[in-house]
Amino acid sequence: RFLSDHDFGGAGVLAVDADDAMAVFEDLGDQTLLVEIRKNPNSTRHLYRKVLEHLADLQQRGTPLAIGGGCNEACDRVFSSEDLLSETAYFSHRYLAQKCGYSTETVEACNEVFLALAGAVDDQPKKLMHRDFQSTNIMLTNGLVRLVDVQGMRLGPRGYDVASLLRDPYADLSENMIDDLIGDWAAMVGLDQHEARYEVTLAGVQRSMQALGAYAFLTRIKGKKAFRQWYGPGLKHLKSGITAAESFGGWADQLQPLKNIIE
Repeated sequence: RFLSDHDFGGAGVLAVDADDAMAVFEDLGDQTLLVEIRKNPNSTRHLYRKVLEHLADLQQRGTPLAIGGGCNEACDRVFSSEDLLSETAYFSHRYLAQKCGYSTETVEACNEVFLALAGAVDDQPKKLMHRDFQSTNIMLTNGLVRLVDVQGMRLGPRGYDVASLLRDPYADLSENMIDDLIGDWAAMVGLDQHEARYEVTLAGVQRSMQALGAYAFLTRIKGKKAFRQWYGPGLKHLKSGITAAESFGGWADQLQPLKNIIE
């Protein structure tokens, strides 16, 4: 209701039966961001700017509204370093150990990397966070940006949703476009360009590992073999994210153990 009532893109709640724990929601259609950019690749930059404007509004206007009592359910948990470490543990177990076959000793060599990364991402200002803000969860309904799969919303690091959107293996944006769009988002939220790139880059390394862990789980445990096709794009984005992060002071050394394994 909060996302719908305040024009943040949520599906309208049409009816509720509290006794039977049932609700009827507005149908947002099937035109995802991914479908649209595949149909009209020349519109990619324009559409991503539109989605980032929507996200910036959710972060800038939505966060104080929710915290001020507008949506306690979106503020009752914070995506913290504990959650970030849970993501990288998932990556270590499902992808590095089970999928790639690395030994426990090799995987554990990255523990300090994961601690440093979680700490840096957790230090970012907390804003309303969709948690899985990628191209198949963003709908374009009658020209408007709408959101699905919103049940994971909480407060979280400012750059995480931006990284989820721009480092999405399904869409596989170019590095130049990613950099340009980070600059666009920085201008939208009034953030220094260097700081914006730092936040989104580190959150992107984190998010890329989460995605690879998820693909390994879905492929190997759930038997959904179609997800195999995303290993390559996911790994490419992790490598590119590490390369981008190395330009920030001290991170080249901190990320080296992870880089050694990935290469």
